[in-house]
Amino acid sequence: MVQAGLKVRGEDELERIGELLKSYPKGLTIEEVSRKLSLNRATAAKYLNSMAMAGRAEMRALGPAKLFYPSHRLPLMDLMSFSSDLILVMDEELFIEHANETLLEYFGLTLAQVKGLRLDQSPLATYFVDAQGAAYIQGGLEGADGSFDLAVELADRPAYFRARVLPLVFEGGARGLGVIMEDVTELRRHQQELETRVFERTLELEQANEALQREISDHRLTEDRLASSRHFIEQILETTPNLIYTYTIDPFRIGYANANITIILGYSVEQVTGEGGIGYGELVHPDDRRLLEEHRAGLLVATDGEVREVEYRVRHALGHWITLRCREVVFARAGDDRPLQVIGTAEDVTERRRAEDAIRKANRQLLLLNSITRHDILNQLNVLATSLRLARDASPDGPLLDHLEREGRAVETIRRQITFTRDYQSIGAQPPQWQAVRDVLDRVLFGFDREGVIVTNDGCSVEVYADRLIEKVFYNLIDNAIRHGVTVTRIGFSCVSDDRGLIIVCEDDGIGIPDEEKERIFDRAYGRNSGYGLFLVREILGITGLSIVETGVQGQGARFEIVVPPGLFRPASRLCPMPAPSSSG
Repeated sequence: MVQAGLKVRGEDELERIGELLKSYPKGLTIEEVSRKLSLNRATAAKYLNSMAMAGRAEMRALGPAKLFYPSHRLPLMDLMSFSSDLILVMDEELFIEHANETLLEYFGLTLAQVKGLRLDQSPLATYFVDAQGAAYIQGGLEGADGSFDLAVELADRPAYFRARVLPLVFEGGARGLGVIMEDVTELRRHQQELETRVFERTLELEQANEALQREISDHRLTEDRLASSRHFIEQILETTPNLIYTYTIDPFRIGYANANITIILGYSVEQVTGEGGIGYGELVHPDDRRLLEEHRAGLLVATDGEVREVEYRVRHALGHWITLRCREVVFARAGDDRPLQVIGTAEDVTERRRAEDAIRKANRQLLLLNSITRHDILNQLNVLATSLRLARDASPDGPLLDHLEREGRAVETIRRQITFTRDYQSIGAQPPQWQAVRDVLDRVLFGFDREGVIVTNDGCSVEVYADRLIEKVFYNLIDNAIRHGVTVTRIGFSCVSDDRGLIIVCEDDGIGIPDEEKERIFDRAYGRNSGYGLFLVREILGITGLSIVETGVQGQGARFEIVVPPGLFRPASRLCPMPAPSSSG
């Protein structure tokens, strides 16, 4: 009872101090708060420092004194209301302190129905009180965070969550527990459906392949057995969701196609089979015909059972293009072992390709958002680090200084983690790879008309992990200097290191770039008439987290700095190949 009374009294004093600070938005010192509320200075200092650490007040040094003023931060509970995850906050005795609106709406409850109740006595008890959940919740009370899968049986459907337990410390120093639940029901359902479909599709293809192999091996059996085998295979071919077909190699003629050719391409079986059928080669996209010819040439040297794959576009009967992914194998040969007939399966992957394109575009937007967000967070961390350093310098030895030191280390940890995410982002049409800067420059300069301009490469004996189009980056930098530098006689490449990582510098002695255009030169429209343009330079580099800025002085020449973060460069003399940077952190 005494402890509870002291807790209530402490909350009352905090409320009084908070109301007082609101009346003095420009701030009050500890002595002023002590005097206005008739508190001794040590008590006032304790409460003010507690409010500052909890975010309920802000503090800055004013000479030797500390000035406290009202906090303008958004309360944690308000922030929780914006989350799409389900969030539950409990004290150390598992009494529910708060539940966000997302959780309440999901379970059809109100805050009044759960707040103040122990978890095991609340309407949420049936969902959390099981052996696994209880173990993680107990671990959270002991200071350990953890994650576990949670299955919830609702009235109309089962739901699945990924729950994370986090130890908390409340404003007054009391311990508590937070549970954050991410709804993964749809993801679980899609995974199960995909696994089922993959299993069924694999099983169907395995059955079809086994039947086809049996047909080949039993070719010389009696007519009755052959007819029975053919009937069995035809049943399989007509029930598979893919297009199944056979054709002769020379001359090319489709001998068989199952009914799925109508579903996938819109043509009847009669239109594409036999001597009077449509010329299939004319239906193939002009850009893919050479690819198909090379594929068929490969079949001529294929061994028995060797499956060859090819992907190409075919015109649908309605005029649009369908992308087919085909798997083909030689199943009949002449006496001299020449391939005569080929059997294949074709899968319509048009929608898959569209989805992949959409995902690539979405990833590009996410990369841009990540870059902007990371930059903003690091800027705010710099501000916070500076404020903590000033506070440490102004604080005497003691508990407060220890707290400030821990906060400073936490800021540096956050800074390293934010920077770490920059090192492992790779999206693009082809996988990035390690490339020697000097070799790339040599390939670019070979046969390049430099118009008398000297290009040097000093100190760039490094490899960078970048998109395969990085040659276009150096090409465009050199081309841009020659085209627009006017008085350029020398272009130099060099590599230096600083706190950002490896810096690949390209500088010239031309007229330079005006300050107001240093960012505009990377816009899409700005580089429209200069090949790939500096816009594409920035896009190519951004695929693996590299960036570029112009830092030259107008009248003294342009200076482009390509920033290669740590982990994306290495010495070019390395003897053992290194794996690509991990994308998982």
